[in-house]
Order: sequence, then structure tokens, then C-alpha cells
Amino acid sequence: MITNEAQYSSTKAHLARFDEAASNIESRPGKRTKLEQLELDAVRSKAEDLRVELSEFDGR
Repeated sequence: MITNEAQYSSTKAHLARFDEAASNIESRPGKRTKLEQLELDAVRSKAEDLRVELSEFDGR
């Protein structure tokens, strides 16, 4: 839960890193291994969690 602007800013930075990580995984050539798919799913899930937190803070 984000409670202040410093946390909001930090969360936005973390989200950018997770989005970049997902893009890097997606851009790897060839078929993804199961481990790569699990990694991508985890990164996307965490990014979505952060988006929800940012949205909740924006809507308060």
C-alpha cells in the first residue's frame, strides 16, 4: 500500500524496471523455455500488482 509521494515515486520506478524486464524477456529470440515463461509470468504479475497500487493511490 502506497501512503505517500515518496513511495509513489519509488513504486513508479520499480514498475518501469519490471516493464523493462518483461520486454527483455519477450525480445529474446526463439521459443521460451518453461523457466523463461515462469519468469515472464512472475514479472508481469508483479508489474500488475504495482499498477494496482499506483491506481489506488491515484484514486484516493
